[in-house]
Amino acid sequence: NKPVSFNVSVTNYSERDAVNEVVSLYINGERSSQQSVNIKSGATQVLNLEAPVKQTGFVEVFAKLEDDDILQDNTRYTNLYIPEEIPIIIFESSQGDAKFVELALTAADNGKALKVIVKNLNQFNSIDLNKYRVAIIIGTEALQNIARLKEYINNGGGLILMPGSETKLSSFNNFVSSIGLPVVVGESGGANNNYSIRFGEVDFDHPLFQNIFFKNEKKKIESPEINHHFKLNNSAARNIIKLADGSVFLSEYKMEVGKVLLFGVAPVLSWSNFPLKSIFVPLINKSAYYLSFAEKNRQKYFTGDAIVVNLKGESVPQLKVLTPDKTEDIINTNNTANSFVQYSKTSSAGIYKFYNAKELIDVVSVNVKPDESIAEYSSINDFREYLNKISFAGKLVEINKDEDISRIIMQARFGTELWKIFLLIALLLALVEMLTSKSAKKDLAHL
Repeated sequence: NKPVSFNVSVTNYSERDAVNEVVSLYINGERSSQQSVNIKSGATQVLNLEAPVKQTGFVEVFAKLEDDDILQDNTRYTNLYIPEEIPIIIFESSQGDAKFVELALTAADNGKALKVIVKNLNQFNSIDLNKYRVAIIIGTEALQNIARLKEYINNGGGLILMPGSETKLSSFNNFVSSIGLPVVVGESGGANNNYSIRFGEVDFDHPLFQNIFFKNEKKKIESPEINHHFKLNNSAARNIIKLADGSVFLSEYKMEVGKVLLFGVAPVLSWSNFPLKSIFVPLINKSAYYLSFAEKNRQKYFTGDAIVVNLKGESVPQLKVLTPDKTEDIINTNNTANSFVQYSKTSSAGIYKFYNAKELIDVVSVNVKPDESIAEYSSINDFREYLNKISFAGKLVEINKDEDISRIIMQARFGTELWKIFLLIALLLALVEMLTSKSAKKDLAHL
């Protein structure tokens, strides 16, 4: 029953300003929030709508404008998946490295929603990662079969990655590069070193910091004293917390459907007093919820696109599809354990549900293409390019606005009327025949 925040982008493509237009947010068919907006002609405005989500599992969400001249583009669909429980696995390379992280996750809700287990990193190959919504890896030593981890993230799993107490920079860089992340640019501090640094810039707009502060409270967090840290690469990522020297403490990377939160410090007191600060417990908890509470199918689908359903290697003899207009469709998969199945009957915008027998295995949102809302005329060249793009095999007939549209359409359907031409040819042939006949009679008379 926790509130979820949604950003809704509204564009006014008309030639007149929109005044007090109401945008409503629906969750599982129930209007849960609404907001009015004024938008000038040609302008775009982003609204933040917040509403409680009362159910777990697949959650259908759509935002809707009041009726206007074009009804088809007034609704935008998306969907979420909220697990009833969030199973989390922590891998540590050195015993005791996971102590503070485990305490932060289990103490916050007394283990009601977050189900946490801790394993040594050398047990990684024997663990089925697909049983867990979030994996936390502390240290990179002894980690093998990284391809399994990369596949887990790409299929929607969440990863929190931290160096361990004994992690070397070279080992950490080998690991992050192997899963497709930029290497760390350097290291500062260490044992027997008087080095110390604090937090600098913080991205308070990131979802990790939502609902941590009171609304009217100035957003500020107590910085730890950091004695040892890796300098994370600040490119190709969303940098959430930076240090005073401009290097990155915490960043987020997106990998296909999954996400990675990368920390530059180990969660141990020999690196910093971060685990003792008030921000540690809420930040670790919010990180776990954020990674598990992922949007389903980050791939955007528009009407006419083929939906790719990930069966995750399960044997699905027959896939049932429930379309937005509540009709059912059946896909026969020949009883093979295919990884992916395509569904192309997406002429309607809305929510498509995919079932294996009675089990709901996926929900996909399909929307109208945004450029179809643009009411400006396209040039004939733009239209020709579009026909080439869709491999149009028919014939293009151009009609000027001053021409007789009905006549040209009839002509295109039935062809040009040829009876006048054939009549003229027949008359000419008859005339030639008459002349030839007279000439022949004269020749006979002379004989």
